[in-house]
Amino acid sequence: MGGAYWVAELDGAIAASALWTYHQLGPSFQDREGHVGLVCGVAVHPSARGNGLARLLLAKLDEEMRAAGLTHAFLEVVSSNAAAVGLYQSLGYQGFDLAMLKPL
Repeated sequence: MGGAYWVAELDGAIAASALWTYHQLGPSFQDREGHVGLVCGVAVHPSARGNGLARLLLAKLDEEMRAAGLTHAFLEVVSSNAAAVGLYQSLGYQGFDLAMLKPL
């Protein structure tokens, strides 16, 4: 399999990171052709937000996933995180499925 973890630095300090891996196709993906990459996480330090680091890292992940022969990228985001939702939509991500959560 595979995947990658990337970091971006500002002034010699890690300011952002992003990670991808292969996603096992489940029932939600049965109508998709090809292979799916899972964006496991994107994080930007609050002091570094607005510098385009998340967009830069996501472009790098897209490049790597395409090179690995993947045809789709999948990620999850909390709907109340408007900045992240807006970023992902601007990069071509679309609403896909319903996630559910329960307290334990």
